[in-house]
Amino acid sequence: MPVIKTLWEMMEGCGCGGARRGERRRQGEVGELVTRYKALLEKVKESGRKGVICGVIPREYVGQEWLSRALSLNSKIEELCKGMGLRFVDGWDTFYGKHSMYTRDGVHLSKMGTEAYGDQLEKAVRLASQGN
Repeated sequence: MPVIKTLWEMMEGCGCGGARRGERRRQGEVGELVTRYKALLEKVKESGRKGVICGVIPREYVGQEWLSRALSLNSKIEELCKGMGLRFVDGWDTFYGKHSMYTRDGVHLSKMGTEAYGDQLEKAVRLASQGN
């Protein structure tokens, strides 16, 4: 449980916010997120636990800029995971453009989306526990 608590503490106040801001600020936010993820991943690795790290999944009703930054962040996190021997779960293709996976707000997952996400996580955890 301490690793999950650490995740929330580290991610607090750092997000791909929807408000309009200068490009430099947005790039700084993604850079800060990558720095925080790296620190978190190092803690997971040092703990000796097998880590399963989930990437950002797309939202609906956001612009191309948000989607582009989220993809960039996923790419950087996946690269970090590979370098540390941690499993990265990329759900982008499962959720992108699939309206039935979301509730009306376009952020929260529907029952179908929750089931798909759970299936991805279950598979990743099973593979990680088998050492694959």
